[in-house]
Amino acid sequence: MEKKYKIWILVLSSVIIFLIVAFITLYARTQRIITGSAPIERPVGQGRGMVIRYLQLDENQTNQYDQIRRQYNVQIASLRDSMLIIRKKMIQELKSDTPDTIKLNYLALEIGRLEGEINMALNQHLLKLKRICRPEQCILLDSLYEGMLNTSKLHQGMKQGNRYRHGKNP
Repeated sequence: MEKKYKIWILVLSSVIIFLIVAFITLYARTQRIITGSAPIERPVGQGRGMVIRYLQLDENQTNQYDQIRRQYNVQIASLRDSMLIIRKKMIQELKSDTPDTIKLNYLALEIGRLEGEINMALNQHLLKLKRICRPEQCILLDSLYEGMLNTSKLHQGMKQGNRYRHGKNP
């Protein structure tokens, strides 16, 4: 008789655990459906034309965007040129018979500082763009931020075992 009760308790416990898991799963799925909005399809491509088409900028907004874009490009051009010069110096130093690690580290820090300035300029550029957008365009612009700010593909796929290996080209 005791064995029969133990079996019933085990079966009943299993059913209760199964039902709890089922309810939690169902609740999580319904919450995701209720709170999650439909994903906005992001456009393919980049650049001026894509932004204008995707945000559906009118003529006045397009003129303002062109002016904002020109200011941004002028602002970062010298920063990019400086980064290129520093990278060339790094390459020269690395190729020397006795590379100076202090100099290499300094050059690396300079590149990081310049990249920081470019990122700050990009932030200002995007904020200026947001100011000329209507509320419905701001929602679309929000969906573009990840693509605009996540331009580095260096670490893409690192968690899937796709690390750079000896003898394999990236």
